[in-house]
Amino acid sequence: MDKIVKQPELIKALGVSRGTLFNMRRDGTIPAPRKISSRCVGWLQSEIDEWLKSRPSAERFSGLQS
Repeated sequence: MDKIVKQPELIKALGVSRGTLFNMRRDGTIPAPRKISSRCVGWLQSEIDEWLKSRPSAERFSGLQS
């Protein structure tokens, strides 16, 4: 069974603010959360893992370092 990652945990794992996560959700740049209850959402760990794998890594941009 897939783990549900709640918003505070995702914010900490990604190193972004709540506002940035909101913008990412609005822009569709992060997988859509699942509604857990009327006041709670969460993301499937497997979807977040796949999304992170698809993102450019810092190693790919090593030529940009000064």
